[in-house]
Amino acid sequence: MISVTILGAGNVATHLFKAFYASGEVEVRQWYNRSLDKIQSYKNLVDTVDDLSQLKEADIYIISVSDDAVSEITQQLPFSDRLVVHTSGSVNVYDMDKKNRRGVFYPLQSFTKSSKMDFKQIPICLETLIKADYKILKKLASTISLTVKRINSDQRAALHLA
Repeated sequence: MISVTILGAGNVATHLFKAFYASGEVEVRQWYNRSLDKIQSYKNLVDTVDDLSQLKEADIYIISVSDDAVSEITQQLPFSDRLVVHTSGSVNVYDMDKKNRRGVFYPLQSFTKSSKMDFKQIPICLETLIKADYKILKKLASTISLTVKRINSDQRAALHLA
């Protein structure tokens, strides 16, 4: 079973948590947000934290924050050489701190918190810098989506604008 930690509590993060939790194939080890209020209602389902120093080891760390905060939060992570991915359509994979293995886990969909999503129908676009990381990221994406595609940062930015 793949273990993930989600960082952020916006629309994408919330839908990802629900999809992973429902899959039965992914262990959401922790959910981080700088304010616990936004994820308080999930505290009986997952370990919730508001301090990056309390992050436990996981296979993949998924950063799902505003585009302008991705780089900053990757710099603040208290570990190195772990697989850290973001969910942004417009942030380049090279904008992330290079102390960790970097990648992108981009669901090609607009999200609103209250709408019900069928993740099986949402394409997930992946990018990694290391071939072995792509393999585990593809396995993770396949637990919630029927369509998984490898794309680079330029292709993803074009898709995001379209």
